[in-house]
Order: sequence, then structure tokens, then C-alpha cells
Amino acid sequence: METGIRFPIWIFPKTTERQSIRLSGFFSEVYGAEISGLTIQGKLDVSNAGYVYFGTVAGVAADSKIFDCVSDVSFTDTERADINGTVAMCGYAINSTIEYCQNKGDFSVMKDTSLFWMGGIAGLAENSVVQYCANTGNMTSWTPHTGGIVGQMIDSSKIINCYSTGKIVPLGKGTTDFGG
Repeated sequence: METGIRFPIWIFPKTTERQSIRLSGFFSEVYGAEISGLTIQGKLDVSNAGYVYFGTVAGVAADSKIFDCVSDVSFTDTERADINGTVAMCGYAINSTIEYCQNKGDFSVMKDTSLFWMGGIAGLAENSVVQYCANTGNMTSWTPHTGGIVGQMIDSSKIINCYSTGKIVPLGKGTTDFGG
């Protein structure tokens, strides 16, 4: 059931510095929030990012709910080997629920990374639930934790009734912890 008219939002991510970790996304960080009905489009080249929790909707979402959102944002890192952190619709989900969301954007990290989580919906999910979501974006990755839906799940996280159809190409460290 549609509740309103959708307007795509072109993003230039907000970045917040926090204890030498950059948080970036339409919302850099949210706590106890409910986000719904967003359609986000754009292209990001983060070749000078260093360590960043990047999410097209939220860099970090804690105790929050993200639902009925669509991301069509491409993410590219071609220049630096020291980029670390996350890239996804929600970079780092903590005690959160993400449902009925879709990622259409292509993600590409072309340099070898040591600590990075890439997923179509969530990069890193801690005690969170991702359900009824889809990823149709392609991923090319040198990252050690990459998945079509979630890059890595920890602390009782769950994926329920989701699918990923995008092409996934593992490179370098991406060949060790990589899933569709």
C-alpha cells in the first residue's frame, strides 16, 4: 500500500568525525529512529575516505527501524588501499531491523583492504534482523567480508526471506569470506 508520492533524493553524504571513524550517509548516524519511504540515487567515489562507516541511508543505525527504502547509489573506491569500514544501504546496524528495502546500486572496492564489510543491505549487522529485502546491484570486492545482503552478521543477527541477484566478483581478500 503506497502512502505517498516518492521523490528520488540525490545525495552528497553528510560526514561526521567520531573517534577517528567517519560516519557517512543520508543520515550519518541514527539512534532509536524510524526511517521509511526514502528513494536515494547518486554516485560516490570515496577514494580519499580512509576509515568510514558508509551507508546510503545511514552510516550507523542503532536501535532503529529502516523500511520501505530504495537505494540506487553506486559506490567506487579505486585510488586508496587504506579504506576500511563499511558500505551498504546501512553501514553498521546495531539492534536494528531493516525490512522491505532494496539496493540497486553497484559497489566496487578495487584495492586490497584489511578491515571492511560490504553488503547490499547492511555491511555489518550486530544483533539485527534484515528481512524481505533485495539486492540487485553488482559488487566487485577486495574486501574480506562481502555479501549480497549482509557483509557479516554477529550476535544473533538474522536474514529472513531476502534475495540477491546482482553479479558478485570476489578479488584478493574478498575470496575468503564472500557470499551471495
